Amino acid sequence: MLKNEYGSVQQHLEAKHIAGILVPIPPKWDDVEEIIEPTRAAVQAREKLEEALLTLTSETQNLLARLINGRNGKNGKNGKNGKMLQ
Repeated sequence: MLKNEYGSVQQHLEAKHIAGILVPIPPKWDDVEEIIEPTRAAVQAREKLEEALLTLTSETQNLLARLINGRNGKNGKNGKNGKMLQ
């Protein structure tokens, strides 16, 4: 765990691998409260953003599929070579 390797992945992790890593604990949690709450809000905002991106991607793919198949809600129908006929 303490090797200077960039971009590597720890394939198997056990408690003994991280037991020696020091984690600073502040004397008063009030000192870190101003960091914890904004971080929590940022994580929640990121989750909403990712959900919205998935929805947008799905809707975009559906719209493109309808347009390619000629089902875009207009009066045209597919003719030869996939061109729209009016």
